[in-house]
Amino acid sequence: MTTLCIANNRTEEMVGDLTGMTPSEQLLAGCGAQRMLWWARDGDVLVLPGSPDPAFLAYVTGLTGARADSLTFVVPPPGERGDQVLTADRLADPGFRAELRRVLEGRAVAEVLAISPNAAVAELAAALGLAHAMPGLPFAAQGGNALVNSKAGFRALAAGAGVPIPPGTVAGSPAEVEAAVEHLLAQGHSVMVKVEYQAGGLGNEILARDERVEAVGAERVVPLPDRAAVAAYVAERWTWLTGGRGQRVVVERYFADSAPLYAQFVLDDAAVVQAGCGEMVMRPVVVGEITPPVTPDADVTAELVRQGARLCEALRAIGYRGTVSADAVLTPKGEIYFHETNARLTGSSHLHDVYLGRLLREEHRGSRFLLELGGLRVPSFAEALAAVGAAGLAFDPRTGTGVLFSSDFGPADGSVMYCAVAESPEAARALEAALLALFAGTEPEADEAADEGAGAAAGSGMRALVIHRYGGPEELRIATVPQPVAAPGRVLVDVTLAGLNYADLEIRAGEYLRLPLPAVLGVDVVGRRRADGKRVVALLRTGGGYAEVAAPEAAHTVEVPDGVDDAQALALLEQGATAYGALTLAGRLRAGETVAVTAAAGGVGHLAVQLARALGAGRVVALASTPEKREFLRSLGADLVLDPLDPELAGRLAESGGVDLFLDSVGGPVLRAGLAGLAPFGRLVSVGAREGVVDTFTMTELTEGSAGAQGFWLKHVLTDRALFDGIADHLFRLAAEGRVVARIDRTVPLSGVAAAHRAMAARQTVGKVLVDVRREA
Repeated sequence: MTTLCIANNRTEEMVGDLTGMTPSEQLLAGCGAQRMLWWARDGDVLVLPGSPDPAFLAYVTGLTGARADSLTFVVPPPGERGDQVLTADRLADPGFRAELRRVLEGRAVAEVLAISPNAAVAELAAALGLAHAMPGLPFAAQGGNALVNSKAGFRALAAGAGVPIPPGTVAGSPAEVEAAVEHLLAQGHSVMVKVEYQAGGLGNEILARDERVEAVGAERVVPLPDRAAVAAYVAERWTWLTGGRGQRVVVERYFADSAPLYAQFVLDDAAVVQAGCGEMVMRPVVVGEITPPVTPDADVTAELVRQGARLCEALRAIGYRGTVSADAVLTPKGEIYFHETNARLTGSSHLHDVYLGRLLREEHRGSRFLLELGGLRVPSFAEALAAVGAAGLAFDPRTGTGVLFSSDFGPADGSVMYCAVAESPEAARALEAALLALFAGTEPEADEAADEGAGAAAGSGMRALVIHRYGGPEELRIATVPQPVAAPGRVLVDVTLAGLNYADLEIRAGEYLRLPLPAVLGVDVVGRRRADGKRVVALLRTGGGYAEVAAPEAAHTVEVPDGVDDAQALALLEQGATAYGALTLAGRLRAGETVAVTAAAGGVGHLAVQLARALGAGRVVALASTPEKREFLRSLGADLVLDPLDPELAGRLAESGGVDLFLDSVGGPVLRAGLAGLAPFGRLVSVGAREGVVDTFTMTELTEGSAGAQGFWLKHVLTDRALFDGIADHLFRLAAEGRVVARIDRTVPLSGVAAAHRAMAARQTVGKVLVDVRREA
């Protein structure tokens, strides 16, 4: 089923008259419209004011899992208001409609999803024969969207529904506004005046007797010491107050020191369904939000939701269908007053619909706080993504924490909107602080942005190997990106060597982890810890190793003892710990047993051969694909070396009583041969399989051989610091004693990584491949 997404980000029902939009405001609107990409799923059709930015599209779809190549984009010709907003004349363009009909032909459209479900969208849906896919179309077609977004209309609907609203009124003439303002001021209250159609506090002003009142939720405070000053203010601001076209004016009491809250709902034909709630961040107008809210307690939040739902039932009763944000304030006395509804996909909707609804795993929902703010200046969107990736700050779906970039406003003002996802409000603020420090001093300029590394703070740039899209080795690019900062729980490491692993090839191709793009690859490094200058080796679960500076988690960083050089330490930690864990934790190796290792000349395999012997194995069988690799394994002390392509492999393994522990990283026919060659009570341990291999066997096969099968993934060791440290310590002791020696296949500069990727893919490497991140060539 297809969803027709319409990114009409700025409409008159949202912000009033569009004729006065400046070029900068138009660009901001166009950039904001691209946020519709977060809702896209495979096969959807999106109507955008302009073509999607490829980098932002790749980033969003990389996180949501939607296939970018399955999406269809249709852009109408420019209209009376230009090419950055989807105005009614653009949606009515005959050529655009003909193209949209062609694109939709043969598709089953289940939903018409617009940012603002207004009359223009309703007319388009009806013309396309999609009335069934737009619930609430009759209401929208009659201008209903203007009604439910009107701040003046809100007061009537809320009052009729019995929902608490601030004391005040709706006024239609200068005299009425003057009287209403003076009435509240005379009672000792400050006043909020509101333009009927605006968003984010941009159509609000605070009027006060006391000029020391702080502006929150409005652009400014206007001191009015007496009735004459009120009259003069109304006369001067009348055109602005009425939107330049005779709109009504809201006059209501302003509650200083209140917490701005919202509750969001989805209204359908059956019910009002809560989507989420949060607390807005005002500086002095809305610049972001945090969800769930942090100021109210559970009882207050429950009341916010209860009253918000009551308000939305009134909107549902009159025919509105879609998303509604019911905005309120929580006063210092604990009172809740609702002051407007936003009937559309709001600036918070993607947090609830997509981030909480799709990006976070089930086990993380309900235990994460999302802090979203705008205005972060960055050199460019691509460099910002690379920088947060290298710093270890990027959102990681496995932990449900990290930084997301919600919107790219670079073409308008050089900024991005970011969202810090963390386990507590304090952790979200700490994550935000680390992000801000990363880009401290960034002042992007259009001309400078073309220069490599432009916009980075002085001295903060570093060389890194970056991918901007998934694909082959040719996608690897050397770039200058900002250095990472030490976020909470992380340390800075000046990298001397990075490891090249098979996982890097899979990440680069988009087959594993799906890091936000652009991304810096590399999951293990060795270097000097900046805090104390000590040599350390570290694992990076979300990449960032192919760079001059890395920011691994402190818990995944181990000091390198004397007697072990950097190359050996790096080769041992990732692959050595994998081999060690597979043999001991998963394989439960006992003294005197027979161990067989597949891909035995590889990074994990050649260490597993040596570790099996060091840990007491009685006999070690090694499998390798070429005569050269098999000779290398004999030099390591393997008792028997076999060709994995030997058609009699299972029989060879079963000789002399069979194999007690079969350690596999290949899968397919080799794994099945290993299963057949197990001794009674033997164990098969898998640490992965080659791309495209599907492994199947039955419990009957295991039962008939009294055999066991288990997988091993190093990430589960990393959650236990004592276990991780113990494995690293044992590996380093064996290395210092010369009982385990990592084979270094080659050491390449950043410029040689692409060739090394190709060599590893072609199985031309033996042992560990290292990257000297500081070597030029």
